[in-house]
Amino acid sequence: DWLHTISTSLYSSRKPDAVTGYRWLVPERNSLSNLILYSINSITSGFLGRVSSHHLIWGGSWSILRENFDRFQVRDAWRGTLSDDLVATNSVRQLDGKIDYDPRCLSVSRFDMNWSRMFEFLRRQYLIGRKYTPQFLWPGYVMLLVCVSAWWALVAAAIANAGSQTGWLCLAGAVAVYLANVVKGTLRQSVFRAREPRVFRCNLAAAAFDVLAWPIVSSVMLLVLTISLPGSRIWWRGNHYLIKRGGQIQLLNPGPDAIAKTLSQRNAA
Repeated sequence: DWLHTISTSLYSSRKPDAVTGYRWLVPERNSLSNLILYSINSITSGFLGRVSSHHLIWGGSWSILRENFDRFQVRDAWRGTLSDDLVATNSVRQLDGKIDYDPRCLSVSRFDMNWSRMFEFLRRQYLIGRKYTPQFLWPGYVMLLVCVSAWWALVAAAIANAGSQTGWLCLAGAVAVYLANVVKGTLRQSVFRAREPRVFRCNLAAAAFDVLAWPIVSSVMLLVLTISLPGSRIWWRGNHYLIKRGGQIQLLNPGPDAIAKTLSQRNAA
């Protein structure tokens, strides 16, 4: 019912200018790198929340009326840029358009990544986000930095002051923050369970990891976000890009995958 849902959502009582779903990554195997990426993606989906909140368009599941597509000049904004969805988001928001999130339009996407591919994928996502929608990325980064730093500081203080009143208070604070995030994780997973019960039952270990492993996952997320802050170059699908000011891109040189594909096509011809 995905196509019907994401189309008819444009005609809801709120009369949104665009409607977006989001991806729900499902690991092919329960390796640690896969579980961490699964949980990071789940945490990101949790920010979508209310239908009427401020949302980013996700390119894998979104819809817009043709008249709005033309009115917001999305086609012109896309020229010379790298990100279709974030550019569309900016085009809609510049004219005070409304973007609604419909949780019924979650798209299951299976994946299997080792550590290097996981870090490359996340750094690319965050770097693109920093270039095209810094107004969303920077507040999220600051909030994550404060939350993660505060939790680890409470844990360190509890260990350093073990047995004292200060130590017990710090331990209680760390436990309270941890339990709050367990509740948030449980709510996230309940949304996916309601939407895809069969897939959910087949991935109980990943769901449990997302609910219980918040400190580890958030720390990795903060690390990759920090790594993505400097620089403007990425590798994507075998090509090396420079994202310049204003979001315009420059192809620096094709990567080995792109070169091999070109040679293969020439040989076939």
